[in-house]
Amino acid sequence: MKKNLNPFYIVKENENIEHIAKTCQTSAISLLIKNQILPKDVKKGKVLFY
Repeated sequence: MKKNLNPFYIVKENENIEHIAKTCQTSAISLLIKNQILPKDVKKGKVLFY
């Protein structure tokens, strides 16, 4: 899978942090720490930086 060149990801409906991390080729923990959020904060439309 080719890594996305955008430094951010917009959460789509019914996505979880593990799926997003796999898509962005990073870890879920890394995404949570970098964005200073908890898994419950991952909701549709939220912008995550990776």
